[in-house]
Amino acid sequence: SLNLVFITILIICIYQRIKNKKKLLGETNTYASLRKAAVEEEYSTISPQPL
Repeated sequence: SLNLVFITILIICIYQRIKNKKKLLGETNTYASLRKAAVEEEYSTISPQPL
């Protein structure tokens, strides 16, 4: 009976860690895409200079 409790707690902890990792990855992807958009915008405003 006690083993069942420990196994259940372990499964819940693993599930929470996986859920948190996915959330963290989603946030970093958002920041990366925001950074990329800012850089692209920066470069798109540069107009070619005539030689």
